[in-house]
Amino acid sequence: MSEEYIYYTSTQHLGKHGVTESCKLAMAAVLTSAFRPEKITAVIGPQRVLFLVWEWFYAGITIISDGFGTHGGEGGAGLSATLGLIRFYEIPLLQAQVYDEEAFLELAYGKLTEEMFDEIQQATQEYDWSFHPVSAVRKVKRGEQQFLEVKRTDGRPDFDIPLR
Repeated sequence: MSEEYIYYTSTQHLGKHGVTESCKLAMAAVLTSAFRPEKITAVIGPQRVLFLVWEWFYAGITIISDGFGTHGGEGGAGLSATLGLIRFYEIPLLQAQVYDEEAFLELAYGKLTEEMFDEIQQATQEYDWSFHPVSAVRKVKRGEQQFLEVKRTDGRPDFDIPLR
């Protein structure tokens, strides 16, 4: 086992497999927290996406499960919103393609094997922002409260995140 893999073996796992809302909220919590991730990797699997958040809150990797889709619908809208938040916060975003369905699902359930870690390390490149539509995100003030306003790619409101 490599020393780097051993360092990252203690992972956190947020979001529920295949459930967009819980995964989208997990990413919103990560990105709006007081702790800034070092980087994020979008792991693109067969019609699904999950995120690896590096060095956030504690040393290691936080795995955000695969509630994001590369298709339309709720999963695709969740991916667009999350990409918009990552862009808004200017967190470095990388991508890795995983073709093995079983290996991707293991990672989605929070199991980071040494083989998967090595594959992600080797395949990681800068994110291709033309891969999927990105939601618009902006800071707005309503009364005394500030929010992050996330709009769908068609311009309709998606959700607001209160800021403290």
